[in-house]
Amino acid sequence: MYGDLETAKKYWKLFEFETTKVDKKLCNKGCFVSHVTLVSDGGGAADAILRDGHDTGGETKITLSATTSGRDNRPYSMPVHFRKGLFVDVGSNVKAVEVQFLIDKEKD
Repeated sequence: MYGDLETAKKYWKLFEFETTKVDKKLCNKGCFVSHVTLVSDGGGAADAILRDGHDTGGETKITLSATTSGRDNRPYSMPVHFRKGLFVDVGSNVKAVEVQFLIDKEKD
């Protein structure tokens, strides 16, 4: 675990950034999500779910929705912890789901 926000700031350069428009496993183990954006493709309202796990059976942690040609932008000042992994479950009318995350460091 990275502890408080001051300690986490030392690790900002280690954050990963992934973009997808299909269901995708982004991380196989625990991680912290610091920012996520859902972008609609303009064909209608868009939705997506970030799940704690490796597939659609994982616990729902973040639910996103955006209006037609809109976006749902969520920066987290205190990152959201995913214990088992990070799976993006993409719904309809999605142009992109952009996720910034930091892999949980191994215990010493």
